Amino acid sequence: MEPHSSLKRSVHTACVGLVLFCVLSAQADTPPAPEGQGKRLERLIEQLGSELYTNREKAQIELQRLGLAAFDALFEARHHDDIEIGMRARFLIRSMQVSWSDENDTAAVVEVLRNYNGQNEASRRSRLDRLSRLENYVGVPALCRLARFETSSQLSKYAALGILRQLRPETPSGQSALAEQIIRCAGNSRRTAATWVRAYAQTLIAPNKSLSIWQQLTQLELRTVGERPEHVSREITRDLLRWYAELLFELELPIDSQEIVRRTFDLNDNTTRQLIDTAGWLLNQKWPDLIDELYERFEDRFSSSAILLYRLAESQRMRKQADRADATVLLARRLDPQQPKVHTEVAYGLQDRGLFDWAEQEYRYSLEHAHPGSFEDIRARYFLSEMLHDHGNDQAAAQALQGVIDAASKDATVNKRMNGFFRQAAGFHSRCHYFYAQHLHALMKFAEERERLNQALAADPTDADVLIALYRIPDSNEKERNRVVTLIGKAASEFRLEIEKYQRELDRQQNPGQLRTFLEGRLASANNLFAWLVSNTEGNLDEALQCSHRSLEIRPESAGFYDTLGRCYFAKGDIPNAIKFQSRAAKLEPHSGMIKKQLKLFMQAQVKANSPGLPSKPN
Repeated sequence: MEPHSSLKRSVHTACVGLVLFCVLSAQADTPPAPEGQGKRLERLIEQLGSELYTNREKAQIELQRLGLAAFDALFEARHHDDIEIGMRARFLIRSMQVSWSDENDTAAVVEVLRNYNGQNEASRRSRLDRLSRLENYVGVPALCRLARFETSSQLSKYAALGILRQLRPETPSGQSALAEQIIRCAGNSRRTAATWVRAYAQTLIAPNKSLSIWQQLTQLELRTVGERPEHVSREITRDLLRWYAELLFELELPIDSQEIVRRTFDLNDNTTRQLIDTAGWLLNQKWPDLIDELYERFEDRFSSSAILLYRLAESQRMRKQADRADATVLLARRLDPQQPKVHTEVAYGLQDRGLFDWAEQEYRYSLEHAHPGSFEDIRARYFLSEMLHDHGNDQAAAQALQGVIDAASKDATVNKRMNGFFRQAAGFHSRCHYFYAQHLHALMKFAEERERLNQALAADPTDADVLIALYRIPDSNEKERNRVVTLIGKAASEFRLEIEKYQRELDRQQNPGQLRTFLEGRLASANNLFAWLVSNTEGNLDEALQCSHRSLEIRPESAGFYDTLGRCYFAKGDIPNAIKFQSRAAKLEPHSGMIKKQLKLFMQAQVKANSPGLPSKPN
């Protein structure tokens, strides 16, 4: 892992000094408070504990009127020695009505923060994640706001972590601008989360000089875990230490970094889930040797978990220890004998990490032990077929799905099980024919390919991939071409109707919950399907681009949706943006063969566009 290039760049001493002063003194580059406001707040806080009830009520009303201007003072007073003051301060903080959006926020930020107060904690966390993933740091001011004023200490810290996890700007001027923005937004709050983001501002400008502050902050957090565990989240403390360890490694301090990593082991709750997460993080950081230490500390957990054993095997493979890895894999596969559900879940996790050979072995184990046509048989065949297709093995992908289609021809209940799966039963038939067609296309047997694609459309006339494949067959005559264009138009109209339908239903469903989540997913999918179909064939490209962006507003973490957005820009001839968003898709799903293939296509088009004598616009 190479140190981050931006951390090696030097900056002007004056700029470093400015940020250093702001962090250490916790003073913000904000308009000064009215003269005497600090003393006024102190007086009002003390008045909350007055012996006279009327004085206490007057002070409470005045502090309520001041709103967020009184937040920091009230937050400090939560645990005042005077019980009455502490109680009233906590009440005032809880009752504050915060407008989380600011007039300077972008539309994307406003959308994320819509009805934030009405969400439960898990949903609020999800909103914070979305803010942290927005482009060009537009979510940072809102995250600073939440770090300062979110009444939940854990969510406040989670917002701060969202800022720390931002990719650092590449230029010194960009780093300085972001640091100044953070300091301005964080203000002079003494909340723990605010101190984290101000320390991060210093890291942007003078990373080495910030290490002493991070050492103090992490030690303080660890001490709180030991002394007041009810006031902290071990998971958030762990994530802070992980970030600090990564920073130390980037600054070429590997020994210090590894020592911090070992401290994170102490924060595990010894559950298998957390150990899987820790092992995955170590592997992502390319620290396979530390997996051995984790295994030694939690050998009993590893020995009873196939996923953990595969993490150990992955670390061994990473270190070129093939024999050890094979032996560990054998131990993993022997766990949960004849339990296809477990092995399918293990296979899916391996696939997600790019371990396709091990994933295929696990999927095939599931197929060996699942009853033909059972739900577990269908599930394993579906995932296996999609994985094989993604990596160009379309014949094997088709054969995997053929097994469940054959079972359905003998048992009508299999179709019912398929209807309850991710696709309708017709979708399985369409997908199977499509995979066969892709194999025939590679063999340049276009007549047979067309026959398979038409069979696929007979099963599902709105299968976008099938329509795209028909559109691209090289030997089509004019009549066939016109037929396909008509079918594409009909499918696009169907997707438009779905978009309108789910948008109407979503507008009526204002309350958060499973139904709203379901409707959001359907709406995002319909927008994505329309954009994917049109951008790969023909139609209104501006509408397709708009739909693609809409899908990502709803599901900003979807690699597949970014893949579509890249294709939309490519279709419009905007190759730089095509590469930008396709690269994001590749980052979210680094092991996807199709995403890599499309990124390669875009980059080749850019080379051609920049080469004299070659066409500048993609076909």
